[in-house]
Amino acid sequence: YLATREHQDLVLGYNGERIGGNDFDIALNFETLMPALGSRLELEGGQPMPIKPFWDAAAINDFPAQTRFYGADTRNLLQRLLKQAQLSPLKGLLQLHKERQTYQLSAAAEQAKIALSSASSSQVDLSYLLDELQVRVELSAYQQACERLLNNIAMLSDEVIRQAQAQPDVIFLTGGSANSPLIRDFLSQRYQAPLVSGDNFGSVTGGLALWAEHIFA
Repeated sequence: YLATREHQDLVLGYNGERIGGNDFDIALNFETLMPALGSRLELEGGQPMPIKPFWDAAAINDFPAQTRFYGADTRNLLQRLLKQAQLSPLKGLLQLHKERQTYQLSAAAEQAKIALSSASSSQVDLSYLLDELQVRVELSAYQQACERLLNNIAMLSDEVIRQAQAQPDVIFLTGGSANSPLIRDFLSQRYQAPLVSGDNFGSVTGGLALWAEHIFA
């Protein structure tokens, strides 16, 4: 029956952008962990710290960024900056570079994100980068770090509502990030509509299987 209906009868509006769980990990990593490795320090003369190496290290879903971080130019920059005594936390970023541990750091950010779903703070162990380095991540800092991503989601959703010329009766969530209280609370407060979830980790695969059956059966 669905196959016989016109597309416009089924879809009133659509929009999209790839914003996933990794993006929230990266935001938490960059805004709350990278400062412990020197991202907010000042150079001699009061100049700001070059931010590119920190962003490239955090952006584990960006292959060119990861390539830049692990390149000789980044290593040489960090070694040159470390000649300034007040920049000693950069030793941790240089260690991250030498041991190629950006994915390990991202995994630590992910675990902190998960912990903050049910706690007001989370302790992140970075002692593998600098001796005895521990970073406490507060829920408020995580919320602030993710503000841009949440606003992007809101703009995408608002455009769909504009196209549909109707407010949603229900918001359906799926994917791993649908479990995030941060995202759920944001959508619930913004749109004042009930939230419904399916199989958050299997619905995309299930939908593809149904569509494949429709095409090839």
